Amino acid sequence: MRIVPTFVAVSLLLACGSPAASSDPDDRAWIEACVRVSGCDPYASTPDPAGACLVSRLEFYGALPAECALAAGECGAAVACFGAGSAPIACPGGRTTRCEGEVVRGCDASLQLEVARDCAAEGLSCRTNDFGDAHCAMADTCERSTCDGDVLVQCFGALPLPHDCGTGVCVETEDGAACAGEGETCEGFVFRCDDDVATSCVSGRIHREQCAPGACRTDDGARCVSTDECTPRCEDGAVIRCIDGVVERFACDQWGFTECFTGGGTPSCR
Repeated sequence: MRIVPTFVAVSLLLACGSPAASSDPDDRAWIEACVRVSGCDPYASTPDPAGACLVSRLEFYGALPAECALAAGECGAAVACFGAGSAPIACPGGRTTRCEGEVVRGCDASLQLEVARDCAAEGLSCRTNDFGDAHCAMADTCERSTCDGDVLVQCFGALPLPHDCGTGVCVETEDGAACAGEGETCEGFVFRCDDDVATSCVSGRIHREQCAPGACRTDDGARCVSTDECTPRCEDGAVIRCIDGVVERFACDQWGFTECFTGGGTPSCR
């Protein structure tokens, strides 16, 4: 069960120069699904088709829509996975969300597409928080973030929003709760490169991120930087991206598209 507050900042997946995906196990499914639907309308009609799809991850944090799109037999069924059963529609823009039954709908001003999420499919309910924003949320209200096992229950506008910590763990803090690293306990500032692994201390536990060869840096914390090998690009009709420091190839013709292009800056199929 995974969710983040609607319309938060774009994740690292959209940073085209980032060579390695995060430690989230859903990364590959999401990238592959977005490469596929980038050749399908309405995404194909946007300036940045694959990027527009990847933004949907902010609304559907988890593997469900991506797995649905990859299992679909044709474009119509694939894009419906990102619209709660129907294709995302054009919208005039404006950062607004609303509930339609148990479905959250919202328009992203930059993409001009309305996205949707079926809360009931995840055992949640569509609710409006104190700020007037609609979210897939748990029952009751909250005053601070807590842990439910390794699920971080974020308190956002008095609504409890569950967020799976992925490979990490949830820890209670003086200020509430937070997702910590997946490794051993640590104290203070830890920023180092262990060969090609960026190692840092996150909320009292070590977090490790696999970088591409030679891509680990400690000039701004421990992080992975771009390399020529891992720069997202088109190559012989395929989308090239790095996932967990490994170069991955997604051939556009496997979904019936004819070429790869870099419209909008994100490699896409058409």
